[in-house]
Amino acid sequence: MQTPVAEIKKKNVFVLVPAFPCQFKAAVNYMLDSGKFNVLGLTNETDADYLRFNIRTLNENFQLIPNLPVTYPIIESAVIAYSLELTKLKQQNNIPDLILAHVGSGMESLISDIFPGVPLIGYYEWYSDYKLSKEPLSIATNHYHNYYLHNFIKNSSVVVTPTRLQRKQFPSDIQHRMMILHEGIDTSFYKPTREIITKDKKVITYVSRGLEPRRAFLQFIKIMNLVLQIDSNIVVKIIGNDKMYYKEEGFSEISYKQEAIRILTEGGTIDKVQFMDAQTNAVTLKTLQESDLHIYFSIVAIPSWSFLEALSTGCVVLTSNTGVVDEFYWKDKPNFFFTDHDNYFSSRDTVLKLLYTDNSQTRRNAREYMLRNYNNTMCERKWGDLIESLL
Repeated sequence: MQTPVAEIKKKNVFVLVPAFPCQFKAAVNYMLDSGKFNVLGLTNETDADYLRFNIRTLNENFQLIPNLPVTYPIIESAVIAYSLELTKLKQQNNIPDLILAHVGSGMESLISDIFPGVPLIGYYEWYSDYKLSKEPLSIATNHYHNYYLHNFIKNSSVVVTPTRLQRKQFPSDIQHRMMILHEGIDTSFYKPTREIITKDKKVITYVSRGLEPRRAFLQFIKIMNLVLQIDSNIVVKIIGNDKMYYKEEGFSEISYKQEAIRILTEGGTIDKVQFMDAQTNAVTLKTLQESDLHIYFSIVAIPSWSFLEALSTGCVVLTSNTGVVDEFYWKDKPNFFFTDHDNYFSSRDTVLKLLYTDNSQTRRNAREYMLRNYNNTMCERKWGDLIESLL
């Protein structure tokens, strides 16, 4: 008679991130697929695909203590809400073996005090440059945020950031501790279609979470206006919310979609542009698959998933020469093109040239680059190795 094998006790892992699983998608997928972990997500909102898992959704935007002066209300409200929830978990003897925390929103602020000694992976996206602002309150807010990041790094067992550009934003005394680990792209989903697409017109695509200045949206619109005035055999498809997610000094909080409509209407090209608003992944994929040229513009900021999804789909991509995506450029096998998005006429000429050039090799290079470097299976394995090393 065989002796029954003792069931392996699962490790408890807390995942704190503003929108679950977001930047921890690769890590969460690894843990769920392995069957060795109990994953508890603490978040403000959850991706619909993950609603069946053990996730606690909190609303941190409650009223702060009346008349209490605060420097950074978003962080300070999150500190209170999540600290209370984490304390409840501890009182219920729900103790993590490992913590993954997206650092910067405040939700993770006191977790090392509540659960001392528990290994912690801190995920860092940005460092605030107070020199960009001249407003005293804005300067104070950025100083506060940076101090907060510095302090939390001391509590992190491992410090992770997704790209070299983002690591470079941090002071040199922090950079040496930062491990570059991207969450990857689902290259099995974002892939070229095998179907033959029949089109009457050339298709230019633009995908962004928000139609906003950080993604050089109005520069894109002005360039498209010039392109469409020359070539009427083009349709422009724009996916994105009419919302500004990167709010900062110097950017007016207006509807940039309405401003774009005004520019295109005055230019006589509005009938050639489709504003599709936010779309499902399936619609976004189909749009990318029919793209003859995909535009990804960005002022210095965090590189977008949409850029990598376009490369994975095998799009011909034209991007800004602002340094945001330089580390993704494959010098041996060029996988996208650059332009100065502030030089409207030069960019117009580049767009028209690319539309009528055989860029099939560039498409293949873009796809190959993503499969080699950012496919989700490989990234999940890297996250898995890191998680296992801390347990």
